Formats: sequence, structure tokens, C-alpha cells
Amino acid sequence: MKCLDQFLNLDNLRRAWRWIQSNPAPSYKNYFRSLYAHYATAEGELLVGLHDRLKRDVFQPAHACKVYFPKASGGLRPYTLLTVEDQIVYQAFANVIADRFLPEIRKWYTGEVFSHLYAGPTSSFFYRKWEHGFGAFNKAQRKAFKDGLRFTARFDLTACYDSLDHNVIPVEAAATSGTGQTINFARRYSRTLIGMKRKGANGIVDDLKANHDKLIDIFTTVGRRELDQLIKDILVAEHVDPYPFKYLERTILKDIGNRTHTAADIQRLIDTISTVANKCNPQELPPDGTA
Repeated sequence: MKCLDQFLNLDNLRRAWRWIQSNPAPSYKNYFRSLYAHYATAEGELLVGLHDRLKRDVFQPAHACKVYFPKASGGLRPYTLLTVEDQIVYQAFANVIADRFLPEIRKWYTGEVFSHLYAGPTSSFFYRKWEHGFGAFNKAQRKAFKDGLRFTARFDLTACYDSLDHNVIPVEAAATSGTGQTINFARRYSRTLIGMKRKGANGIVDDLKANHDKLIDIFTTVGRRELDQLIKDILVAEHVDPYPFKYLERTILKDIGNRTHTAADIQRLIDTISTVANKCNPQELPPDGTA
């Protein structure tokens, strides 16, 4: 079955709805519990209707709202709030991609990949229970230590994926049994309405919608710069310092506080920053100074 046909299959939509309901993350579900209950009262008919609109290519998604919550590190954690129908469609896409890539990535499960392990189409949950990977991860840690390894590295892969140009995905996916066609279909619904929320800023989302009622394509460099400026405007209005290197500064201070560094280490950091600053031509940067 082709990827797009698999996505449009009614059973796939039913599976998507089942996994949305079984999602164990309360922080997201709390926004929609009453809506889930209302949808469930006539889920059979509603899913058939959704399937019909998708098959006839007349389905239209609602605008999404992206809400940002502050993290202790100084960054922002994005939540994208979708309507129930849009969640089902989005999950249905995820089902197809997960099924297609499972044969390729399953060999890494519990050996090199320990979390977010796809459970397979017959499971009641999208992911396996976290205990399965956690036990294997602890075992791998003990073996690594026994083998003489003493250093670990941490990477924010989610932030990495968010920074990628999503226009290249269909090109890269074209050789994976038609997945590119499915992603091209999904990209029609990839634009989001930007909102922001943080502690002490009551009504900030409503104010933002009223003053900046527009769509921002966050998958492009121009869109991300526009979002940077949007967030800076909000911070200035809320009398918060919009210093762009705050996250980097906190990371450096935390690292210096947690480990012992020599004067040579610090000088090397200073030299690197100086080199970058000397190569930077202010005329080549946007007016707001974002890179």
C-alpha cells in the first residue's frame, strides 16, 4: 500500500484517534479533555466524515496556536495547540512514517536508542512503556563505565530538528517508498499561528493575536528571524531584557561552575569569541542583530 493510501485509510484514522486518547502526557491533554469527551460521543460518524473530506481533498485545517513556556535554562518550550480533528490528521501522518521507518530503526532499540520506542500498530499506545528502555539504558551505562568510558554528551535533538529547513524533507524522503508524497501532502498544513505565554504575563496570548494577527512560517530563516523580533517586542513591552545570548551565557556560567577550568581554557573561549566578532560585519546582519 502506498504511503498516501495508508494515511487515508479509515483504520489509520481510528488508530490515530485511539493513540491520541491513550497519550499519557497530561500537560498537553489538559487543554483538550472536554473536547476529547465531546468528540468521543460520536467518534464513529465523525471519523467517517473526516475520512470522506480527506479522500475528496477538501479537508481544511484550523489555525494552530503555538504557546511558549519558559524553561529553567532560559529557553522556551513550545506547545502547538491543534483542534481535535487536526490532531487526528497529524497523528495519522505520524503513524505512516513510524510504520515505514520501523524496520530500519528497530535494530537500534534498547541498544543505542532507549526512549520513544515505537510500539507498533497493534499496541494501545504509540510508544512502548518507558520502563523497557530505562532498564536497558541503565545496563548500557554500567557496561560503558566498566569499559572505561567516563564522559557523556547531551544534545537537544528536538531543537536541532526545529532548526532544519523542512523544505528538504520531501527531497530526502523521495527514496523511501513514497513517503515524500505523503510529506508533501502534509506540508500544506505546516503553517502555524504564533502565540506566547510566560509567567506574570496575563493575557499575553490575546494581546499578541490582536497586535500580530498573521501567520509566520517558522520553517524558514526569514520566518525564524521574524519570530525572534516578535518575541523581543513582547519582552520589551513586558520590561524583560531581550538579550539574545542569555541562553549561551547561562550555559557557559553553569559549565564554569560545575567543572574546573584553567586560565588557558578561559582564554581560548575569549579568543574564539573575539575571532567571531572580528569576522562579523554588522552591515550584513538584520537590523535587530539576529543571526
